[in-house]
Amino acid sequence: MGKDYLGADQRKVSNDKKEDDEPIQSLDAGDIAVLKTYGVGPYDRAIKQAEQDIQDCLKRVNELAGVCACACACVRCMCVWACT
Repeated sequence: MGKDYLGADQRKVSNDKKEDDEPIQSLDAGDIAVLKTYGVGPYDRAIKQAEQDIQDCLKRVNELAGVCACACACVRCMCVWACT
């Protein structure tokens, strides 16, 4: 046989079927607030608000220009917009 490159400590099998008898703790309001802000940068809210403002402006521009707002953008919708 060849040389054993794995040591004895690497061949040990751990007991994966541990039974956790610890009770499950529910999250309080502070924990939930931390989870909601985790990964959020300092400018995240400002960026989201700017994106929403841009979408609102685009809707108003399209409405004033007479562009159909429906997803299908069919000729009938354009005709209705042109007639009104």
